[in-house]
Amino acid sequence: KNQYIPFRDRYAADMPYLKPRFMINGGDLELVPLPPDNYIEKIFSNADLVQWLKKTDGFYSDYEIFKRFGLMPLSSGLMYIYKKARNLYRILYGDPEGEKILEMLMEKFVDSAGKHNTAVIFLSLPDLNITEPARWRKLLPDRYKIRLEKLRSKGFEILDAREIFWKSGKPPRRLFVHDNRHLTPLGNSLVATELKGLLAEHLSYSATAD
Repeated sequence: KNQYIPFRDRYAADMPYLKPRFMINGGDLELVPLPPDNYIEKIFSNADLVQWLKKTDGFYSDYEIFKRFGLMPLSSGLMYIYKKARNLYRILYGDPEGEKILEMLMEKFVDSAGKHNTAVIFLSLPDLNITEPARWRKLLPDRYKIRLEKLRSKGFEILDAREIFWKSGKPPRRLFVHDNRHLTPLGNSLVATELKGLLAEHLSYSATAD
């Protein structure tokens, strides 16, 4: 649902880039158009890019809410409570539309790779809260596990980084940098080692099959 990263997470100011977004239209995926290059080049001198994203970014409303409520202590507290409630709703009921788009994108990856006689291994990356959930969160549905099992049941091969982290025995806070999302060198090393072994298995199997 997001195109411009800071709209989803205002602290991601070090990643002010645009990413592809897809929507379901008529039962198929449709790429949401990106703004013209000159909009991006003039981002600090006019509001063209913001006005464009108002129509195409599903998180633009978060930006509007922040402008209205995020600058004063009391209103920012209310905004914080609203976001927590929204996140709780997502944990309880999931995100059917987003999960459907994800599944369709994965199918297209696999189909496209298959035409070139290539296999696809997906990597599922949790954040710190998913890797080391708070005590109260353990009482809620494990949406990460539910999504992973559903996708695997569809035939997708997925390497689960959370399982790797749990098996490593390393303190989860050593595996993530300050944003609690991106991995430290240690976290990346654990995933890379597991991925290397999985790729070796695939290459060994391919050689035997040939």
